Amino acid sequence: MQRCRHILRYAIVHAPKVAPIRSMEIVVFGLLGLIVGSFLNVVILRLGEKSLGGRSACPSCGTQLRFFDLIPVLSFLALRGRCRYCSARISIQYPLVEIATAAFFVLIAAAGLPIHSTVLALIIVAFLICMFAYDLRYKLIPDVWVWPFCILALVFSVFFLEPSTSNLEVVLAGPLTTLPILLLWALSYPFTGSLGQWMGFGDVKLALGIGWLLAMPTPIGLPLGLISIFLAFVIGAAVSVTILLPLPHYMGWWRTLLGRAHAGKSALFRQVGGISTGSNVDDHTLPTMASKSDHADFAAGYTMKSEVPFGPFLIASGVLIWFAVLYDISIPLFI
Repeated sequence: MQRCRHILRYAIVHAPKVAPIRSMEIVVFGLLGLIVGSFLNVVILRLGEKSLGGRSACPSCGTQLRFFDLIPVLSFLALRGRCRYCSARISIQYPLVEIATAAFFVLIAAAGLPIHSTVLALIIVAFLICMFAYDLRYKLIPDVWVWPFCILALVFSVFFLEPSTSNLEVVLAGPLTTLPILLLWALSYPFTGSLGQWMGFGDVKLALGIGWLLAMPTPIGLPLGLISIFLAFVIGAAVSVTILLPLPHYMGWWRTLLGRAHAGKSALFRQVGGISTGSNVDDHTLPTMASKSDHADFAAGYTMKSEVPFGPFLIASGVLIWFAVLYDISIPLFI
């Protein structure tokens, strides 16, 4: 048990004691994370479409954005989530990716790793964030990101594992972690007549990198990568049952609340003596038959037969266990 808690800390054991992260370091890494997160948004949205060079522009009206429209998080809040020039909605992905990148950068900096390992960990988490957002958006994990991630994960584990853990164990941890996902990918053919109906091959490659990133044995003899696969299925089931399947009801309640709030605001600020008709509220504020049909179309993507990307769940479970290892947080039976 004690060996597993410190198996990825070999470099730190032989290094001088690292002082707790200072407030200034938190600010520096947080700001760096916001800037990198803003760049990651560009990478995610421009992959396969156009080069990373050139000025950013509104995807709706094509107007080139100025520097004060591109300040991470603050611009989104100041503009209330809409384009300054055409009032089109700005995707919530922008601030979420920036905040997530900043948070992970601070957590990695606070882990007290050696500088070379810190830089490597920052690059790894940047790849994970890109794959998380892209798979969630397009249901695809690009090879241009997953293979570099696999290589970096392998290098990271080789640098951190104790000499008592052989390189062969590290190398085998990746394929062992991939095996359950690979079986699901292959077994979908005899049951559905097509490969990849149950699990995409991008998830197989992602599991390989997660296995190498978590290439440490547990007290029960299994690598942590396999534990992350199990945890990913648990997270996926919990999210599906509590969020995705009942999402139509959540959206319906939200629209109803917005409609009632708008109706109340209209009644409150109506001119004295003004004439009001019930049709205004029914037709324009509360959900109508048209909005319900749109709602049904939106909800159709989240049924028991829906295609839900597994990559985000696998990344979430892998990151949780990875940070538990970096911070020596005990997970019963495993770490």
